[in-house]
Amino acid sequence: MNTSLTISACLFVSLAAVEAGATTYQHVAQSNRNGIEDATFTYQDTTDLFDLTFDTQTGDGSDGFWFVVNDGPQPYHQGQGHLAIFYSDLTDIWAYQYTGSGVRGVNASYNGVFLDRFENAVTTSVAGDTTSISLTLDLSTVNSANLTPDWQGLSFDATIGTWLHTTQNTFASCGDSYQTDDQLTCFSGNNWLGWDESNRSAQIVSDDTISAVPLPAAGWLILAGIGGLGMMRRKTSEV
Repeated sequence: MNTSLTISACLFVSLAAVEAGATTYQHVAQSNRNGIEDATFTYQDTTDLFDLTFDTQTGDGSDGFWFVVNDGPQPYHQGQGHLAIFYSDLTDIWAYQYTGSGVRGVNASYNGVFLDRFENAVTTSVAGDTTSISLTLDLSTVNSANLTPDWQGLSFDATIGTWLHTTQNTFASCGDSYQTDDQLTCFSGNNWLGWDESNRSAQIVSDDTISAVPLPAAGWLILAGIGGLGMMRRKTSEV
């Protein structure tokens, strides 16, 4: 096998891989409303990594929260089963299919298929009268569930719609346990605080494809050079 062709093929594949970059979008909801402050949503489109940070008032009684995120309208209007809803006890996070019902109900199973549980996914820290909450989730399993033809799970781009609500007395009616076999058996959204957003702008905070665009052109020059060397080598051997 021609060595120069082998090198050329490998180089082309590596350049093609570099060209397929990732875009990271971020939305900062700076307005404070109903006990939630400075919420920041970040999503990377190729890795399905999602970050969320927000502040609450220390001592407000919140012992849980839930959220839904999509790429534009308020999630309430997108309840056809193609979004994921996330519940948290301030330590773990459970993901379910959101079907447009049961958001403030007692049983998370009202919201369709159980998708995933993220253990110890939430970090909290207290400074004065502010409690900061942060989390990072790998949503590749959730977003690849494809439960409906329009399945989105959780993702957004230049436009975002959000629900983010803290809850109080979240597990007061749950008895001895609010989880079994990795699933929630009880989650009450009563006394919820937070806000809803629709069609807000998200910014691109990093885009690997921008720096990768010139590489294919440079790659073709390199390939041409390798091809020329191969031809010269062949002529030399013939002489």
